[in-house]
Amino acid sequence: MAANAFLEDPTWDENDYPMIAPLLSYGRGGDTDVGRFISLIFGTNLTDVVITGENGIIDGQGQQWWEKFHKGELKFTRPYLIEIMYSNNIQISSLTLFNSPSWNVHPIYSRSIHSDLSSKDLTGADEDSEEEQEKDVADHEEDAEDEDEDRYQGGDENEDD
Repeated sequence: MAANAFLEDPTWDENDYPMIAPLLSYGRGGDTDVGRFISLIFGTNLTDVVITGENGIIDGQGQQWWEKFHKGELKFTRPYLIEIMYSNNIQISSLTLFNSPSWNVHPIYSRSIHSDLSSKDLTGADEDSEEEQEKDVADHEEDAEDEDEDRYQGGDENEDD
């Protein structure tokens, strides 16, 4: 995104969002038993991708989705703002995400997702991948600290345990 840009769907319409199958590990949609709407920003099988905004804003138009959700009028599960699947080495930075229909960022079945996004409500970014993959998303800073501590104490990260 360009510096300080603002991105939203100006003609919000549920029919503009294609339906995709539920996630295999879920077996069903989060809001319904059937599929889910594709995310506003969606990518699969990506490698070495940067999503950045130089302080840009992405508005997920969540109010319309939430109204339909609370009235029980959705045909499928609400979309996420950003969803990355089966991907490696993704960076998401310098963006303000708000008004999401569901989670802000949902990396799944992915490795090495890096983000400088922060929120008081951390449910906005759901790292929903296999355990070792989730560790790459959630604990990459702790891993770096552990490696530094091992080096300081004379440990060798290549030693067999």
